[in-house]
Amino acid sequence: MWNLIILFAHVFSAALTKVLNVGLLCADKDTTLTRFIGWKQTAGAVGVAWDKIQNDRILPDYDTLNLTWAMGDCIESADAGAVIDWIESGTDVVLGPACSASAIISGTVAKYYDFPIVIWAPTFSSALLNVAEYPTIMASTWSSINQAQTLMRLFERYQWKEVAVVYYSSRSDLIPRCSLVIKDLENLMNNNANTTMTYRRQLQNITNSTFKTVLRALKDVSRITVVCLESDEARRNLFIAIAEEGMDTDDYMWLIIESRKLGFNQVWKDKSASPDGKDAVALRAARKFFVIDAQPLNASDQFIADIKAKMRQPPYNCPDCDSIDPATSQVGELADAMMVYALALNRSIAAGLRNLTGTELVHYSKGSFEGFSGTVIINNNFTRDPVFLVYGLDPSDQPIVLMRIVEQLDNSSIGLIQEIQSQSVIWGNHGGSPPLNRPKCDFDGSACPLSFVEQYLAITLVAAIVPVLIIVAAVFFIMR
Repeated sequence: MWNLIILFAHVFSAALTKVLNVGLLCADKDTTLTRFIGWKQTAGAVGVAWDKIQNDRILPDYDTLNLTWAMGDCIESADAGAVIDWIESGTDVVLGPACSASAIISGTVAKYYDFPIVIWAPTFSSALLNVAEYPTIMASTWSSINQAQTLMRLFERYQWKEVAVVYYSSRSDLIPRCSLVIKDLENLMNNNANTTMTYRRQLQNITNSTFKTVLRALKDVSRITVVCLESDEARRNLFIAIAEEGMDTDDYMWLIIESRKLGFNQVWKDKSASPDGKDAVALRAARKFFVIDAQPLNASDQFIADIKAKMRQPPYNCPDCDSIDPATSQVGELADAMMVYALALNRSIAAGLRNLTGTELVHYSKGSFEGFSGTVIINNNFTRDPVFLVYGLDPSDQPIVLMRIVEQLDNSSIGLIQEIQSQSVIWGNHGGSPPLNRPKCDFDGSACPLSFVEQYLAITLVAAIVPVLIIVAAVFFIMR
């Protein structure tokens, strides 16, 4: 009798237990990827997000997380195969792929099965915004076109029409950043009659001489330059070259686009073992830059500590997973990917709908919440509208937030630019006002009339020299 009661209790308990089955796609062996999307660097974020989901009772019907992972290193066939395996085994959602190109293939697979996936890839391709082609994709990260749109807003706001672009890509081709943003920017500018890309150069190396060659060509066609560089060495070398070429004047506007959530981060300082002594030179140019970067993480210190603790626990059981850098890894975005799915599921359940297809579920992801990676706003494409901050340097050379821009895919208004500081502060390092699209005398100085002396130099010289010669001759004659 007691055995039957105990057996009944176990069966009843099991019936009440509901498991959420989650698949995670990440990297493991490819060292060009791991610092961004590696399992050791990010996987614990799912467990931390699950704790919040449980504590906030976002999914009260679920009391167990069954997390499994596939470390396909963004190999498209491996990621797509893992997605199929998870779908066929009854998994509820897949977090990933974590690379843009792989997400395009897996997104097509997910469309076929009508299965939800949540992308947490760094700056993914704008091709994935096509809801008709990828109807089951949600994203806790933003598309390359978002930052390109921010640049277009700034061009319109400050009447910058002729713009140069310089970029250097050092990241893996599997997780590009600069090339994606610049491609979208070029498309936007080509479709806008008021803007022209007067110079475009992708750098193959980042030596001082290479930068100076580029700058000498650039100064003849533009004063407004967009810069995208994927290494601190490149950033500092550019600063030094700009100052040494005399292009650190109020006439020049340098816009550098970032995604590290660090703003300036004092990149003008030489952090090498043998400093070159050029920090002051680099700083001169840095003062003429605006840095356009994503908002910082929320409560990053505690968040990272929680992830390190989580990685030592099941199912991870990783005692040496301590190298987690929120400035490079997508750890915050992965945690928010889990939150995006949980909130979508919560809203659908609240609406009385269960067992939705991927195409149906994504509609419940729209909305906003305070995530681990900042304010998360999910738009009508079921992807993230980023919050960008524009940084400058104050009179003490300390980073200061000058503007805030909450991007919107379907809104091209310059009204989205929120100026945090006064005009005098924003343009304090540019003589008090925005640099002109063209210098007053044009790029080659031809737009300004020559002075009388410049126009009639020969006559002026004769008029000045002849009287002197007459006087000298007269004195010589008298003395003789």
